[in-house]
Amino acid sequence: MRSARKFTYLAVVIFVIAVISSITGSVGGLAVSAAETSYTNVIYDLQKDEQFNYSKYPVKPLSYGMEVIQIAESTSDELFIYVYHHVGETKTLTATSIKFSTTVGASVYYELYGLTLLNSAGTLYKYKVNDFTVKADNVRYYEISSIQRKHVNNIDGEPEAGNTVSEKAYAVGQKWTVCTTEDGISYDMQPVEVVEIDMQTVGFRRYSNGINPFILKGSACDAHFLAFSTKRTIDRLISADLIFNTQTFEKANGNLTYGSKTRQAVTLYSDEYAENPAGGWLGKKAKWDRMAGTKDFLNSGLEFKAEEKELFQKYDWVLNFYETTFDIDKNYQWGDNLSFIFTGDPSYIYDISGTKVSDVTLMRLEFEAEGRVLNLGVVSDIQSGSGKPTNGKDPFRLSDIPWWVWVIVAVVLLIVVVIVLNILSLFFPVVNVVLKAIWAVISAPFRWIGNAVKRGQERKKATAATSAKKKKTKSKEI
Repeated sequence: MRSARKFTYLAVVIFVIAVISSITGSVGGLAVSAAETSYTNVIYDLQKDEQFNYSKYPVKPLSYGMEVIQIAESTSDELFIYVYHHVGETKTLTATSIKFSTTVGASVYYELYGLTLLNSAGTLYKYKVNDFTVKADNVRYYEISSIQRKHVNNIDGEPEAGNTVSEKAYAVGQKWTVCTTEDGISYDMQPVEVVEIDMQTVGFRRYSNGINPFILKGSACDAHFLAFSTKRTIDRLISADLIFNTQTFEKANGNLTYGSKTRQAVTLYSDEYAENPAGGWLGKKAKWDRMAGTKDFLNSGLEFKAEEKELFQKYDWVLNFYETTFDIDKNYQWGDNLSFIFTGDPSYIYDISGTKVSDVTLMRLEFEAEGRVLNLGVVSDIQSGSGKPTNGKDPFRLSDIPWWVWVIVAVVLLIVVVIVLNILSLFFPVVNVVLKAIWAVISAPFRWIGNAVKRGQERKKATAATSAKKKKTKSKEI
């Protein structure tokens, strides 16, 4: 009897420990906060499938990839993603975001969602999709194109052209169909084709709109692009979806400030183009296609430097996806102009404002290949450019200030000096003497040149007159 009671107590203790373990997700040594205690453990969930075999997911120390192995909906309309991390817990390479569409076929539209890690066990991780609510439809679709993790330079390599990659993308290519019936919920997965980007770069070209010399203001159009190549053949681009962040900035008196980031989504079409307004003094009109092959883009009549051509020629396609305005406004404070002289920071002479574009990723491509038109999700890293125009110089650096800005500075300083000295001359007569002396020194070379030219002209006239007189005398003798 006592043995039976001991067995019963032991069974209860084991049951309680198992329940606590499954709730807190402490398997694999991962501590879980109190906010996550309502979520079951990844192993507990996956074992509901009778075919689940943990031995199929071994640690691969030299592989940093990820695989989506299952999805699940919760009773509170949350969506969970179950991921096999090849490297396991030997490195902290958790997933950060996922791209999927809840519509399929011609209406497919991929969106980017953040992921929150709930718990893990060995190589298996359980994530919740952020800011997503399961639809109330009886049949629901999840067409997943890719899953992303934080980019690590010493693992994934450093991008070129001053780019930075925030998230590394891995292909998924799965379409999940989830059905609610009287018997419960069923999950079915079918593989789907995706387009994998082989290499890409992000940047912008700056097209001058010119300046207004009367109000000392200038502007330019920053045309942002994504150049890329794929691992498959594409004969013609038809449309594309991109997602990116925009953030206003301003630099004045040596201080650079940024606004908050705003998520943007655009759809491009092959028959669209963009252009800059120009219209100002020294401005130049330019026009470019939204979508173009690299050769067509480089031969479109735009001006390209040799190093810029070399950059674009590494890629097959160029998407000119967004335009922002870059402004400079003159600061009128004399003290600021003096600060520029001592610091070399041009923002003391003019305020710089514009929009930073970052975290660019390609979501979908519609294209023609081998006589077929395809509309597919894209596996593309989340990437940002260098912040400098590929066809121009950096206006934040003293050595790269455009020449016409120096003209503005010189004119303004000359006007200020003349005004100040003329005002002083009204109260201090000696200033007039100083001004005349300065003018005499400045104008001396010009007077000397003018006098030399005048003397040369007089000598030329005298020589011509003497020659004509000799000819006339000789004619009389004959």
